[in-house]
Amino acid sequence: DVSATGKHEYNCRVTNTLGASVREKFSDYAKIIVQAGVNTTVAATPVITEKSADKTYKSEENTDPISVTATVTASENKLAGTLSYQWFIDGREIPGARTNTYTIGKAENVDSLKTYKYYCEVTNTANEATDKTHISETVKSGEICITIIPKGYNLTSAATPEISGEPQSAIYSVDENTRPDVTPLSVSATVTDNGLQIAGTLSYQWYKKDGSIIPGATSETYQPFGDGKAPVVETETAYSYYCVVTNTFEEATDTNHKIQTKKSAVATITVKPLPKPVTPTIPADKNLSETASGEAKVELSVKASVTDGGTISYQWYKDGVAIPEATNSSYEATESGKYYVEVTNSLRGFSAEIKSNECTVTIGGGSNSGNAGINIDFN
Repeated sequence: DVSATGKHEYNCRVTNTLGASVREKFSDYAKIIVQAGVNTTVAATPVITEKSADKTYKSEENTDPISVTATVTASENKLAGTLSYQWFIDGREIPGARTNTYTIGKAENVDSLKTYKYYCEVTNTANEATDKTHISETVKSGEICITIIPKGYNLTSAATPEISGEPQSAIYSVDENTRPDVTPLSVSATVTDNGLQIAGTLSYQWYKKDGSIIPGATSETYQPFGDGKAPVVETETAYSYYCVVTNTFEEATDTNHKIQTKKSAVATITVKPLPKPVTPTIPADKNLSETASGEAKVELSVKASVTDGGTISYQWYKDGVAIPEATNSSYEATESGKYYVEVTNSLRGFSAEIKSNECTVTIGGGSNSGNAGINIDFN
């Protein structure tokens, strides 16, 4: 039978019978693997898009029906067949509860508060699926909690708020000249009436991760730094915060539960120091001295590099004094003296310098037949 995908194993028993004497032997197993082909079809998995909310009722009060809404969509080799339903209570199947709606009826008479947990299993059945091992797929809904309270139990309390949007962590890089704007932290919350649990007034309070309260931070958003910009730090620093959302129902008859709170997730703002500019690199040079005669010139040059994307600039010096407009990587010396160049790497308003070795240049007054100049490469 190759209608079902999977691995199947077969062996054969061979029997030799002679009168009352019987001998037999089993063959090795033969493995038959049936793979799903391009035309193999299966049932698609249904999707539950909606379910009833939790509710609270008094003893013998009429209850509202509970329900689920489900869909199934065909795609490629997955078939949308027929949806069926089965309701459960506290993990036990409810006989006959086979539609998407289940009517509980009148709440039972209880002496103490009691909660029942309902859920529904939704099955998509596609009998025309060619893979007979997957003609149906089932999905389970979330639980629907139905709470029954005694008749005399009429205390109201604040409902617990739900956080629908958590504050988000972020990373910023800074230095004294670069301080990016920090996005304020925010939290979104809702609160819903649930029987005797009532939606009152929402309020907010932000805290540092260590639990210390932040004075004045009492709205849905919080700006961690006073000027809204990341602080300057010497080492990587983490600032962590969370918000406590409070629902207050002052009219609650259960005076011990006039407020209910919910804590948000912790959001961490990480601030990293931007690296300072690196010192330029000049390939190894030597202390040089050179003599040129006549009208000869001595060309001095360096080649510097940096690894941080900064801007390199040059300034040549003669006898310790900066030479005006001598700001290229090379310089032609026409006078005797001691020369060096200072190389600067500039990045985000900061700089790092390095000084080349010194070269002593001597230019004499004799003839210089056929020699227009002497090149000295510091590199």
